[in-house]
Amino acid sequence: ASAPLAEIVREMDKDSDNLLAETLLREIGIHAKGAPGTRDKGLKAVQDFLKRAGWNEDDYRVVDGCGLSRYDAITPAELTKLLCYMPSEQLAYPALLIALPIAGVDGTLQERLDTPLTRGHLRAKTGTMTGVSSLAGYLDTADGRTLAIAVMNNNYLDTPERARALQDALVTLFAAPQNH
Repeated sequence: ASAPLAEIVREMDKDSDNLLAETLLREIGIHAKGAPGTRDKGLKAVQDFLKRAGWNEDDYRVVDGCGLSRYDAITPAELTKLLCYMPSEQLAYPALLIALPIAGVDGTLQERLDTPLTRGHLRAKTGTMTGVSSLAGYLDTADGRTLAIAVMNNNYLDTPERARALQDALVTLFAAPQNH
């Protein structure tokens, strides 16, 4: 017995709980492939899901549940493809939206993008390692559109704050009303 899955995923995403992500990967393995829950069974279930979402096995590599491995490899294009697919997952999509940190409000985005254009208008997951910073999620623009966005900075030598500042500037640019 545990809290509902949506609650667990919310806790995991809001604060980037990597241990919880690894545990859920194994739990997914149990539900998809039977006990015992293993990383390999969980990864196979994730690969099956990503295939259903339109990903090609040759275009990415996922080796863990939390994304901390240097062997994980995903492009922003694949990530936005997944974000665009998610609304078709009628049970998972609402839980995903609730789980994602909200700009200027909570989680890993509580102190970021706290401007009138972006506060409360971006729901996104962050990802950070040495030399890596990413931001991916959904942005509600000032002119009423919802955009799937993914920005990844890799192999940079500057500070994480500068990478985040670039991401925030791009989000703010896309949040503004478009004149075309």
